[in-house]
Order: sequence, then structure tokens, then C-alpha cells
Amino acid sequence: MKSLRALFILFLAACCSTSVKAQVAVEGTPISFERSIQGKVPVYQTDAIDLKALAIEDAEDVKGGTPPRFGVKHLVDFGMEEEGSWTELANGDRLWRLEIHCPEALTVNISYSNFWIPKGATFFLYSPDQSDVRGAFTHLNNKGFAGWATGLTKGERVVLEYYEPAKVAGKGVIELSEIVHGYRSIRSMVNVDGIMRAYGSSGGCNNDVNCPEFSAWQTVKKSVALILVNGNRSCTGALINNAEQDCAPYFLTANHCLGSLDAPANASNWSFVFNYESPSCGGPDGNFSQTLSGASLVANGADSDFALFLLDEDPTVYDTYFAGWSNSSSAAANVTGIHHPAGDVMKISYFNTSPVSSNGGTMWEVTDWTDGTTEPGSSGSPLYDENMRVVGQLYGGSAACSGADSEGYDIYGKIAYSWDTASASNDQLAAWLDPNNTGVSFVDGREDCSDSPPTVNFTADVTLACPGQSIQLSDFSSGSPTSWAWSFPGANPANSTAENPVISYPSPGNYTISLTATNQFGSGSNTVNGYITVTAGNPAPVFEDFENGIGSVWNIDNPDGDPAEFVLVNNDACNNTVLGIDNYNTDNDNRGTFDYFYAVLDLSGLQSTSLSFDYAYARYGDGYEDGLEVSVTPCSGAADVLFSQSSTDLATAPDITDAFVPADCSEWANVTLDLSAYDGDQITLRFTNLGGWGNWLYLDNINLDGTVATGPVVVNLRALLEGPYAGAGQMTPGALYGGTAPYAQPYNTAPWNYAGSETLATLPATTLADMVDWVLVEIRDKADETLVLASKAAIMLSNGDIIDADGLTNGVLFTGLIPNEAYSIVVRHRNHLDQISDASINLPNVVQYDFSASNATLAATEVASADNRLLMPAGDFDGNSVCTFADYNAWLSDPSAIMLYHPNDCNLDGVVSVADYNLYKKNAAFVGALEVQY
Repeated sequence: MKSLRALFILFLAACCSTSVKAQVAVEGTPISFERSIQGKVPVYQTDAIDLKALAIEDAEDVKGGTPPRFGVKHLVDFGMEEEGSWTELANGDRLWRLEIHCPEALTVNISYSNFWIPKGATFFLYSPDQSDVRGAFTHLNNKGFAGWATGLTKGERVVLEYYEPAKVAGKGVIELSEIVHGYRSIRSMVNVDGIMRAYGSSGGCNNDVNCPEFSAWQTVKKSVALILVNGNRSCTGALINNAEQDCAPYFLTANHCLGSLDAPANASNWSFVFNYESPSCGGPDGNFSQTLSGASLVANGADSDFALFLLDEDPTVYDTYFAGWSNSSSAAANVTGIHHPAGDVMKISYFNTSPVSSNGGTMWEVTDWTDGTTEPGSSGSPLYDENMRVVGQLYGGSAACSGADSEGYDIYGKIAYSWDTASASNDQLAAWLDPNNTGVSFVDGREDCSDSPPTVNFTADVTLACPGQSIQLSDFSSGSPTSWAWSFPGANPANSTAENPVISYPSPGNYTISLTATNQFGSGSNTVNGYITVTAGNPAPVFEDFENGIGSVWNIDNPDGDPAEFVLVNNDACNNTVLGIDNYNTDNDNRGTFDYFYAVLDLSGLQSTSLSFDYAYARYGDGYEDGLEVSVTPCSGAADVLFSQSSTDLATAPDITDAFVPADCSEWANVTLDLSAYDGDQITLRFTNLGGWGNWLYLDNINLDGTVATGPVVVNLRALLEGPYAGAGQMTPGALYGGTAPYAQPYNTAPWNYAGSETLATLPATTLADMVDWVLVEIRDKADETLVLASKAAIMLSNGDIIDADGLTNGVLFTGLIPNEAYSIVVRHRNHLDQISDASINLPNVVQYDFSASNATLAATEVASADNRLLMPAGDFDGNSVCTFADYNAWLSDPSAIMLYHPNDCNLDGVVSVADYNLYKKNAAFVGALEVQY
């Protein structure tokens, strides 16, 4: 019961998210109902609850105006691999089942941290006796964000069942975060005077909405829904129409129910129950199954206490109504309220007199209900005028069924004030309920949405992706569209007409997605800017000791908006500056909120990767306990939790009721985790603080390291030799003229001294006929270009392509290098100056590095042909990377060799002649690649 004189803030609930498909099940039956499935279903049992302690806390809630609680949250963190059991069916399909037991619970409901159902799979919840079934939930229930929630099931036990066809094996994700033990109100039945009513039901002066005198409200009532706030508290709100008449699922309630939410925000674990009413006047309990999950907060304001959401799922799958509204500042002739007091079945109250403007013109006051009242749980419920249009939503008051409060008042935030008093779109109703600024002052309600164009929404299975990662998009538009036109600039493909396309992005960046969906009544569009973020991971290894601040690779995220956030702390006696998070001063209402410290890392250069870190934590005491979780999300899969501790298991020091500061190094602990399963992948490494209003948690010395990964890489190269170059990108095959080319590579003498054993044994005849000569390819350090890391003799073909002597035609294969690392590359020839890349190249390089195509080499090591090709200069007869007088002497020593494979034959025609000298002469004083010190 509300307090007597002071204004009492009633209780609300808010919705959250942005797409539109119903949580309502598609028709179906759990597989286990139809088949004989062997094996006992495992049971996960939650801890017992202390009803006496809860009663004391609930009494304090009433005093403080907190939305009424009906359940206790048990925080969990498991998925289908950690709990439950899998059964493989005869055809290769699989079935997962788990029974949850909350001892002596009246109801059970569940929130999920990750939820994704592939096409063809189904998910059900049901009572063990199979009398109460929720489902089937399918791919149509997937959201663009990870969270989800299912509504109440009656009793202390519920079975979860997931069926997965073989063709989508392993694609489903169901991870539980909260199990709510319902201990009072909502949906729990007792016998009162021979009539089944909700346990802790509302006061006797409330009127069932289905009593005969309220027959005129039987359509309008279908706009009202009970809200399960954060899964364990209750409020009321209503669907509301807009000037576009497009059945966009806007939902109006009160701002004071939002807690820490502020627009824009989502509440993925909130549920909305429509048409929860007794089927007759004073009759039994109603149907609780018409439940939706999640919504996005688009606008809210404290002055008039309004909050407007866009429901995440389509309410038109149920028998619902979009209420009309009026933004008139004139008082209505009479008003009516429809609501869920104490989470009870739907009730109705009326006031046969005009409400009074109050609170500086921001509110309407109902001075004393003619019939009925409101109670905790009614907050946010709509106030209708004589034309059945919403003019406000319930803020608070002192009305009650008996005692001094039987003549109490109620206050509703005015639509007129909420309309456009504030200028920002997220602080007003006008931007959403009249988006094209038509200036209308009222809109009537609407029931039939079948003749509307689609209201367009869509989701992606991931919104943070790696380059090249497949992203599944899903249309979630209402209005049954028959065609789709997608646009995703920068993606592959860039457009699609599929209902649910799969795309990928080759490069990092923030990407916009647009969808136009069409049905027989027209088209609707939706564009979300920056919807997909593609990241290139930061290189590993990574070490962070926070002594120089927080490194640029790290990110901090506080999605709940709670007071706690990771910050640098420099008063630690052991580690100097550390990373800390203040759970000590975080409000009790924020228990269970998350804060993230994370980095996106590229492990492609590591093997046997491991992670170590230090942490320190002390509890405040029993009932005030925090948690730490470390998880890895690879591009190739879902998140894996590698470390999860809380309470005494997490503590490194004794309980302390002061703010915890580690006294010395003995109050720190070290954790080492094996990350070798993610070698070569790109990962998101995340440290998650789970706040429980406990005490400070500290992190330091985060070290992700491993051995350097080496492996085979292919180098794709092209180069052209001055002398045999004939123009048009072609050289004349000359090294085999007269069969003079050596069978084995010729670089095993000074000055090269290369000891490789490459031969021509495996080259096919066609390749031999196209061979120009042997070359030596060197891989050098990108920072020190005189340091040779690897060498290999290879074959140069007439078009300049350089291939392996073993016949590998797409480049030269090197082993023992680090994949995706940058190197400098040198091509050497026995009587031409070397060429070296002027920039480091990531290997393997799919795109061929062409020395002849651009100014991609050091300027002094190239000559330009008549057709602007860059050629390796001829005349280095002694092979020492410099054209000097010594090369002339070398040529002069044997200028007349004929039909020999000779170092002085730099035009490769088989003859040492004045033509070779002339090539040398014009290149005298050229210096080749940085000379290796022998």
C-alpha cells in the first residue's frame, strides 16, 4: 500500500531494443513430446531464498518508490555445453534439455546473455508435467544484440529444450545469465473466497476490466501491457499509435521506472505481457502467455515522467491495439486509467470529473477516483480522455483502497508537456509520434495493421566483426514483406534482394546498412549508420602494467551506465599504478551490472599463446559479492569464458567493510590461462566486472604472449632483366640457348655463397622452354635491410614471373618465416644489379609484387625501358652488387665466349660480345641493393 501524504512514485517498467518479430511461438510441439527420448534430464537447482529478509527489503522498496519486486535473481553463467545434456537422434539431429529447479518458487523466468537460433532449430520451455508450454522460439526471435528473455512459467520447475537439425549443428547459442525465482504476486494462484486470484493480489476496490460496465473499453484495453522490469519487478505501459499510422510498435510508460537507462538504450531482458486479464468480472486468473521480449528506449524526460520505447518484437501477432493520443493542453471532461496493480490481472479506474493541471503544468492530477484506484505496479499506465485517447502516464500519488488513502490522488505526466517542450528528439514525443511534423493535435487508435506498408527493422548475428568474417543479416520487418532491397556499401556483395543475406567486409571500418522492404500496400525503409564495425586486431604479444596509462589497444565499456567504471589507481603498495573498479560505492540497485575492459588482438603471429594477469579483491561481506570473468571471442566462433570467479572464490584478502586497497603483494593473485586454441585467430579479449555492491577489484600485469609462429609463406614476384628484355613486358628466353643453363642453381660460389640444392629436375618441358635464367630471392629484415633472413634460388620466366624450382607456379615458397609479417625482398641475378623493395611487404602476398611496374625499388637499381618498364640493370659481371671498373676487367678477361652459360653474357644470347660491354658501360657506377657484408 502506498504512503499516506507524501507523493509516492509508483512503479514502472521499460522496454528495450530495436527490431520487430514476436517472441510468441510459432506453432509446434517439443520433439520430446512426440518421441521416446532416452535418458534423464539433468537438473540445475538454485539456492533457497530467505522470505523473511525479502519481506524487510520489500517494505523498504515501498517506502522508497522502487518498482515492486516479485522475484529474486540468481546470477548464472552457462550455456548448452556446460549444463544439461545432449541426445543425438537417429537421423543425426540433436536435442539439448535442462530442467531448472527453484525450490518453492511460484514462478520462474529466465534472462539470456546470448541467444541465437539458426533456421530449422526450435527452443521450448515447459513445465515437467507438460501443462504449461512456451514456444517454439525460432530464428524469428533472434535479435541484433545478444540479450533476450522469456516470460513467466508457473511453478518451481521448468524444462528447457533445444532441437537442432544436423545441417545447422553447432550454430545455436543459448547462454543463461539470470534465473528469476518468483516468490510473490504475478501469476501465482491462491484460493480467495472460492475464487482463484493472483497471490498478493491488488486491493478489493480495483475493477476487473471485463466487468459489464466497462464494455466500451474492450478494444482500447488491448493496448495495455504488464512489464517485467529487468526480469524481477513490475510496471505498466501501453502501445501507442503515431501520425504515420504505420503500426510502428511504440510503447509509452513512465521515466521513473528506467533506473539508469537513458535514451538511447536497450533493455534486452525486459518482458511485456499483453492481454493479461481475468476472462470475466471477478473471475479466475488470465492467460500469461502473450509475452514479448526487449525494446529500445528512444526518448524520455523526467519533468513529465515519460519514457517512449520501440518494442523489439511485433505485438500484432497478438490481439493488440495501438492507442490514440491527444497533445492538447486543455483538461479532458473525464478520464480513465487501465493498469496492472501489484502485477495483478488488468484493472480499470475512472474519474467522472476533469483532472487538474499540477506540478507547474507538467502533470494532470486525478484528485480522487470515482471508482477504482492504482497501486504499486500501476506506474506508467495510460490515462485516457473521454475520446479514449492517451493524455498521460502514471507518475505517482497516494490513492489506495482503504484508510486515509481511500480518497488519495494520483498524478500523470502530460502528453502535452512531453510533446515538444524539449528540443532534442530523445527528450520529446513529437519526433517519434509525428515524425513528419504534420502538426496534428491528436491521433485515434488503430487495431487493424494489415493494410500498412512494412515497418522495417533488421538484425545481424554479429555487429563487431573481423575482415572477411561472414555476417548473417535477418529481416525483422512487420507487415509481411514480399521483396527486399538491401544496400551495404563496402561489403561483398554490396547489394542483395534476399530476405536474409550473408555478407562480409574485406577491410576494417564502420559500415552502414539500409533495407527497403515492400508488401502489397507499399514500401518502408530503414538505414542504420555505422551498424557494423569491422576491426583489424592489434598485434600480439601485448603486455600492460598501466605504469604509462592505459595502452591504446584497450577499451573500456560501461553498457549499464552504472556508477562503477574501470579507472587507473596509483596507490597500490605492490604494483604502483593498477586498473581498478569501484564496486564499493556502486548503488545496490545496480547489482548484477557489467563493466568491460577489452582489446581486439591479432594472434596470427603466435603459437602456444597464453594469458597471465594479476588481480586483487576483498569482499565487503555476505550478500555483497562481486565477480570477475575473462572471456575470449574469436572471429571464428562464439564467446568462451575461460575464467569466472566471484565472492570468496575470487577474494585474495579478508573481508573488509572499508574500501579495499591491497596492503602488499600477498593480497594479489596470479592467473595463467591457456589460449593456444586461438593461435592464429583474431580475438576479443574481455575482462568483465560483475558488480554486486561489494568492494574494489584491481587488475595488473596483463600479459598475452606465446612463441613466434612460423610457417610456409609464398612470395609472388615479377622482375625484368635489362639485356634479354624484348619489350611489351617480355624477355627472350636465353639461359637455355644451346642447353647451356646449369642443372643445379649457380649461386653456390662467391660472392653469393648460397648452399641451396635447387635443380631443374621437376620442371616440366614447357616451363624449361620459357625459362630465362636462375635468380636468387632473398627475404631480409624490414628494419635492417642488410640482414638476410632466408634465401632461395628460383626460376625467372619470360614474362618476369619468378617461380619455385620445384614447379610451384604461383611464386616462391619459403619456410620458417612468420606469416602476415612484413619483410624486405631482394631479387639477385648473376650479372645484373640486385633489386630491393622500397617498402616492406606482408607475406604471403596474394597480390604480386612487380618490380618492373612502378617506382617500387630503390632508384639507383633500375633502368627504364622504352615502354616505361623498370629493369634490373645489366653489367655486374662479378656479381658484387656494384658496376665498377672491376666489371669491365671481368668482361675483358673473356669477351668471346660462344654458346656458354657465362657470367659476362648479360644479354643472355649465349655469346660474350661488345653488346654485353655496351650494356655495362652505360650502367657503370650504378650500385645495386644494399650489399650484404660477407
